[in-house]
Amino acid sequence: MITNHSHCLIYDQDEELRLRTYEPVFRCYLENQEISSALKLYVKMKRDTTVFMKPETYIQLMSAIAENGFFRSDSRPIEGALEIGFISPSGPKLFDRLAEDLSNDSVEISASGAKRLYNGLLKGLDGHTLKPLHLLQSLEVCNEPANPNELVASRVTVDETNGRCPRTGVQLRLINLDGEQKERLKNGLQILAKSAFEERTGKDGSKAEQNLEEFGVWLANRTSPAFTAIVGTLKRIHREKLVSFIRIGISDSLIYFLV
Repeated sequence: MITNHSHCLIYDQDEELRLRTYEPVFRCYLENQEISSALKLYVKMKRDTTVFMKPETYIQLMSAIAENGFFRSDSRPIEGALEIGFISPSGPKLFDRLAEDLSNDSVEISASGAKRLYNGLLKGLDGHTLKPLHLLQSLEVCNEPANPNELVASRVTVDETNGRCPRTGVQLRLINLDGEQKERLKNGLQILAKSAFEERTGKDGSKAEQNLEEFGVWLANRTSPAFTAIVGTLKRIHREKLVSFIRIGISDSLIYFLV
């Protein structure tokens, strides 16, 4: 149970907290449809440098906002949203802002996350052609061009040669890193590997940092085609040379689930 006392402890802390400290309060706000409080806490989490946001955190917030109808063009504003820095306190532009935040922190969401957001839009938006999904049903691929003003929340197959959505014609964003960005990413991953290992085990994380660096050298020196993404433990990847991936692209007001 989350109490007002828990709320005060979160906001009165001088030191920066981690995501797991915020999550119970954040989920409680969403479950009780306290969207204004959840949005305020979201902004605080984004500002804390020790909080690494997960895609699921964004999906939880966006699906709850969708379910409560705040993404509708005629929606009333979310109380206090303007005061905490949101230019649009409701409507499609609020969706744009949150989708952009998600795309800046992550390049993929899970199939269950995509379905949860779909169901939120289904429940909270009027005048759409979205079809209800039963409990175990997955989003089906739909590549038919959308009609004018049609709400698009679809799973699509994107042509790898042009990166365009077949439903909307929107060009997906190409993510390229320059040399300085690559170096910052590498250093950040090594720091994260070290701190995460120490947090989980209570032991020195230098070995984890070294393993990640060695794995990066192995990737850089490979002569076979580049991987799109790598999923699994380093030991398993080294042993079996496996790769599995799901790609997600985000552009404007749309989230694309690519397979």
